[in-house]
Amino acid sequence: MLSGPCSSGRRWRARDALWGSEVSEQKEFLKYKSDQNWFICRDGEDLHKRGEGTGRKREAVMCRLRVGHTWLTQSYLLKNEEQPFCYACDSLYTVRHMLIECPDFQVTRRKYFSVTHLYRLFREVNPSRIVGYLKELGVYGNI
Repeated sequence: MLSGPCSSGRRWRARDALWGSEVSEQKEFLKYKSDQNWFICRDGEDLHKRGEGTGRKREAVMCRLRVGHTWLTQSYLLKNEEQPFCYACDSLYTVRHMLIECPDFQVTRRKYFSVTHLYRLFREVNPSRIVGYLKELGVYGNI
C-alpha cells in the first residue's frame, strides 16, 4: 500500500497502467462533466450566455454580501483603522446600510429593487439586479 503526500497520484498512475486507457477516458469524462457543471448557473442558463458580471466573480461578490464581509466594510480591521462611516448620513458603513438603509442611495436602489430586508433581497431579487446596483454605485470592484 502506498502512503504519503503523493500516494494518490501514484495510485492513479498505477491503476492507469493496469487498466489501460479505460481509466484515463473515465477520468477525462469526469473532468469534462465537472467543468461543464461549473459553467451552469443555478437557474440552468449557461453563464457564457448571460453577459457581463457573471461567473465566479459575481458569485464571490454575492457570497461576500450575504455573509456581510466585504473589503469596503471590513478592511478597517486589517488596516487597524476606525470603522468606516457613510459620508451621506454618518451611519456605520455596513453591507446592510449600503444595500438597504442609506437614504443617499435610495433613488438608485429603487431602479434595481424595492425590498426592505436583506433576507428578502437575497431570496427574491435576481443577483444581476444587485450587481447592477453595485456597479452604478461604483463599489462593485471593491467588494
